[in-house]
Amino acid sequence: KIAHLSTADHIGFEIFEFENTQKNTETEIGEPGFFHVCMIDPDIEGLAALIDESGGKHHTPIWDMYPEQEYRITYCKDPFDNLIELHTHSHERIYSNQG
Repeated sequence: KIAHLSTADHIGFEIFEFENTQKNTETEIGEPGFFHVCMIDPDIEGLAALIDESGGKHHTPIWDMYPEQEYRITYCKDPFDNLIELHTHSHERIYSNQG
């Protein structure tokens, strides 16, 4: 189960509930607790490059979520190996009317 919440100033908050969640020693999507933070920036290529230059790393390719609407996403890791999700648009724009 997933819930997306958004504030007026475009801060997105996601709540996940996974079935059969168990504590694991590796960072995996089903692990309880903190999973990642998300930032919204129309220039995710530039932000991913800045994360690389600052000691983190660009972790995944850039994906087109809904190509007809130019919504893109990628993941990076900070220097402490925490995931950083980058979106080109706010949560309410990406996830509304997509059903």
